[in-house]
Amino acid sequence: METCRSRWRGVLLLLLLLLVALIDCVRATASQTSLLSCASAEVEPNTNVVCTIRVRDTQQEPTMSFSVSDFSVVVTGTNSVARVTVSSIERGTDITTAVFSVAATHGTMLTVKVYFTATAGTEAYNPSGEVRNSGLTLLVLAQPATTFGRLACTDVNASQGLVLRESTECTVDVFDSLGSAAVVTASDVTFLEVNRLGSFSFISGKRSLVFTFQAPDDVSIHTTQFTLQVRFKSIYSTVMTSITFPLRYPTLPPSASYSAIHCDDDVRPVLCTVYAADAVGPVQFAADAFTVDIERWRGDGDVRIDTINDIYYIGNDSRAAGGVSSDDAEWYSNLGEFVVDVTANASALVPATRRADVGLLTFMKANNERIQVQRLRVRTRDEAGGDVAASPFYFHSGKVPIAAAATLRGCNTTVIRSTNATYCYIDLLSGISGDARYFTIQSSLSAAISDVTYVAYDAACRCRTLRFRYVAPLVSARADDYLAVDGVATTALVVNSPLRMNVLRTGPSSSSSITTSRADAAIVAVGLLFFGSIVATGMVLVVGRHRTRSRIRSGRAAKVREYERASSAAVQRQLAASATAASAGADAGPIASGNSASRRSDAPVSPGLPSASAKSGFVSNAAVEQERFHSDSD
Repeated sequence: METCRSRWRGVLLLLLLLLVALIDCVRATASQTSLLSCASAEVEPNTNVVCTIRVRDTQQEPTMSFSVSDFSVVVTGTNSVARVTVSSIERGTDITTAVFSVAATHGTMLTVKVYFTATAGTEAYNPSGEVRNSGLTLLVLAQPATTFGRLACTDVNASQGLVLRESTECTVDVFDSLGSAAVVTASDVTFLEVNRLGSFSFISGKRSLVFTFQAPDDVSIHTTQFTLQVRFKSIYSTVMTSITFPLRYPTLPPSASYSAIHCDDDVRPVLCTVYAADAVGPVQFAADAFTVDIERWRGDGDVRIDTINDIYYIGNDSRAAGGVSSDDAEWYSNLGEFVVDVTANASALVPATRRADVGLLTFMKANNERIQVQRLRVRTRDEAGGDVAASPFYFHSGKVPIAAAATLRGCNTTVIRSTNATYCYIDLLSGISGDARYFTIQSSLSAAISDVTYVAYDAACRCRTLRFRYVAPLVSARADDYLAVDGVATTALVVNSPLRMNVLRTGPSSSSSITTSRADAAIVAVGLLFFGSIVATGMVLVVGRHRTRSRIRSGRAAKVREYERASSAAVQRQLAASATAASAGADAGPIASGNSASRRSDAPVSPGLPSASAKSGFVSNAAVEQERFHSDSD
């Protein structure tokens, strides 16, 4: 009995376990917690995008208990022209996934939605609906692209530029005719650097064109910048975008084996171009990376330039090429006699001539008095420390004089007596040397020419000058002497040559000189007597006239004084008479006073005196005898 009960208990337990397992199996089926994802958010037209449904149960655990019919896909687009293709749902390589693909023929924005449909009887705990991440958007880029955006490159701007041997990555957005994001391929565009420098590499073309530009190791043309251009092919070839940035040189030490100099000896100061480079290519020029020295040949005392380019030597001809010794022992440094200037060509005034790998070296002898054989040595400061290519450079310290660059200005005087001396001047122009060996001074009368001296600055012409002493020849009569100056190098007369000198003869003999002196003295005496008599007569007339004027003025003054004394005395007498009459009238009374007045009125008036009725203090000269005064002409 107990055994049967035990068996029934086991059967019930087994049924219970089977029921639980059945329920778990039902709940492990697919649900709307499944997850949607697509391989790419941006695709090209007619390109399939694979989307994956990661099947999950209600507990969001992966499950393989599903059917592809449990899911449905709905795709919508924003461009009605684009035809959208959606493949059927299939099981993926992973048994817990389902996959499908989406494609569109034109650029559009696709919205992908995936729905889960619940099995009948399970909706209570496993409802239908959109899976997670449903509504995913896919951008189908437009094609062909017709418009560029702004081209930009990494680590490159107007101030930094791109260094040779380095590369930069550039990006430019691309759009179609409607302004939508587009896609390009390597075959849709062309790349160009305007100077055909460097190389390009296509990276991608979705939404943005991405490429790299590799700068070259060296530049084959003279340029200071890179200009990159990108344009569409075919009918859109006129659409282009570009960017320009400076070309930079690497800051590396130059190598003597690859650096070089190039000099021009035809100008003064001498101009040399220094090219800095290493084994790979040009590098940034730095003045402190080179050493400059100028040396003089010890044997240049016997050197004279016959023509502008040729040299001949007197004496030993066993020299190196060109007659100049290459033995360093025969050279010594005279750098201190030169004015040397080293600058970077990157600072040149003309932008088109600026190159950062080039330096400018100019030098000129401070005292351009004599032409000497010199050589320029340019070395690098690296470990090798050797001469750069074309160093040493042999040159002459001065420029050979030519006739057109010199002017015979003249002499202190052009009229000179025989055997007298004066100084004459030759003005030097265009930086030619003042070496007297290259000038020939000749006189048509064989005058003595000496003391040829170089003057570094003549204030009269504000230039360099050759001064020489001219001694007039001995002549018996006045003569014209012609000074001719020519240059040895050209055998042509300098400007304003020949110059005419008027040479006068020396003084006559002593006897004729005495006769001439006596005649001259007689002429002088006669002249003195003649002009002296005229002067004396004039002085007598002037003195007599002056005395007459003085006598007349004295007479006038005496008459005036006499008249003034007479007038004063008359006034005094009148005043006295008036006082006496007044006293007498007071004693006799009014009648006496009237008689007195009658007597006074009847009294005669003396000539020349005022009447008694005249006012006191008033003097009239009407009765005064007028004196006739003579004018100065009497």
